[in-house]
Amino acid sequence: MFEQRAHPRSKARLPCWVRTTAGEFASFTVDLSLGGVGVELPPAVMMLRDDPITAVAVADLPALPVEVRWRSNSRFGARFLYPERARPFIADLLDRLADGIGPISPPNG
Repeated sequence: MFEQRAHPRSKARLPCWVRTTAGEFASFTVDLSLGGVGVELPPAVMMLRDDPITAVAVADLPALPVEVRWRSNSRFGARFLYPERARPFIADLLDRLADGIGPISPPNG
């Protein structure tokens, strides 16, 4: 199967917060691009995997609204709903990661 992506993905395990209609929980990213994010769900929140996911806050960035494009076991992939708003935040984070000065602490919510 051929995948066409508008933006290349960077493998990145970063702390994140996932917002659902049932609340928020801490998790980790598996990859990140200017257009979206891949997230690994922790085992403790697998029961919430059917709740709609509305936003993801990666590292020290604000929560960005998302649309889940796929789910598989303990992972999901989502695109940023407003890429023009998300792009400056994500580009800055990707630049910091490339320079080796990326954040390691979870966001404040």
